[in-house]
Amino acid sequence: MSRLPSSHSARHYSLSPSTLLLTVVVVVVLVLIKMRVPESEQASISSTEVPVIWRAETTVTVTAQPAPPLFTNAAALACLPSQTRREQAKVVEITDGDTIVVELGGRRYKVRYIGIDTPESTTRVEYWGLEATERNRTLVAGQKVTLIKDVSETDRYNRLLRYVLVGDVFVNYELVRGGYANALRYPPDVACAEVFREAEQQAREEGLGLWAPTPIPTP
Repeated sequence: MSRLPSSHSARHYSLSPSTLLLTVVVVVVLVLIKMRVPESEQASISSTEVPVIWRAETTVTVTAQPAPPLFTNAAALACLPSQTRREQAKVVEITDGDTIVVELGGRRYKVRYIGIDTPESTTRVEYWGLEATERNRTLVAGQKVTLIKDVSETDRYNRLLRYVLVGDVFVNYELVRGGYANALRYPPDVACAEVFREAEQQAREEGLGLWAPTPIPTP
């Protein structure tokens, strides 16, 4: 005797023609997309990426400022005493525009440049004082210098009084001629006083440094 199917028997499902057709179309479309998209893009599409904001690189062009010219010539060097003591020293510190510290014979000495005076930049800052100090620095910092005596050994502050050369560059003269210092006559150390006076006059006429025209503010 045959048995009737119960409600717990396995049920068989079949896709309708329309559903089957739709499934086939979707599969074909996916295959076509995969064939057209490069692998590198497929990887980027399938992965989760952190958005990247691209910024244009900004290039800053720094224009190098030309170094001030050197003025030392044979006429400037001709005033230097030839019969006095000359010593080689190493500059170890810049005090201001007209004073340095040197190492000489294993000791350190302050040296005051003969015949010139630069604006203050230590106890107070005067007009063009910082510029004079910086110019002095560019000329002598870390350099081996020749110290040339005139008449006096030291000043009242016990600083050595000297003309200073870096190679053939006459530092005292350069500071006056470039407009960084005044020429001052300090007897008895006057071997180069006239040369310094003429150098200051030239700097004034050319409007250099201290003698540059003062800009007039516009209203």
